[in-house]
Amino acid sequence: MQQIDTDKIMEEIRDRIQKREYKPADLTFRDEAYDTITDETVAAMTGAYNEREHVRQLQCMEEFCDVEYSRYTASGGVMGFIKKVIRRLATCAVLPVVEQINAFHGATLEAQMQMFNYIKEQEGRIEALKAENDRLKKAVEKLSGGDRA
Repeated sequence: MQQIDTDKIMEEIRDRIQKREYKPADLTFRDEAYDTITDETVAAMTGAYNEREHVRQLQCMEEFCDVEYSRYTASGGVMGFIKKVIRRLATCAVLPVVEQINAFHGATLEAQMQMFNYIKEQEGRIEALKAENDRLKKAVEKLSGGDRA
């Protein structure tokens, strides 16, 4: 097995970059999309869970879940005939992709709905644990005679 000297390779790359006299702005590897993220966007992405927004997004996902294969528009003449032939020829290539996309969208929607149900279930458990915690605190206070240091 041949040994690869990565330090030597990196040194060669650095030398080539220096010889070409790149400016620091030319060597940025940062994605431009991240530069446009504002503090409000970050706050919205990392904010508290909003059940109403979650339900609204689920409804949007359900509405747009299926991709239509084609929207047939009737047109006559030679162009209409050519479009019809191309559409029929492309069906064997496009239809399986559309079916895969629809299956993926359906699975994603189902996963999101399961996550919503899980969140609701966990909220119920949290409430039950809070009630149990309050009950136990009162019992401890009662047993200790209310003298807590």
